[in-house]
Amino acid sequence: MFYNAVETDNSSLGSSPLVVPMGPLAAAAFESGMSAVEELKLLKAQVQDVAWVCNAVARGDLSQKITVPVQRVVMV
Repeated sequence: MFYNAVETDNSSLGSSPLVVPMGPLAAAAFESGMSAVEELKLLKAQVQDVAWVCNAVARGDLSQKITVPVQRVVMV
């Protein structure tokens, strides 16, 4: 569970903030954002691999390969 710190004005609590659980919509948005970041990291790695093989082919090295892990539905 993720939590947000909320500032309070109560001097009886001292200087520590009140910790409030994140709501379901905020948690879902956070998870969706993290999923998008992971997908972008995977896409970046795949594009770098393609560029590496293209450079190798341009230099005449036809032995290079790309292996791409499939995690979801493959569209043909």
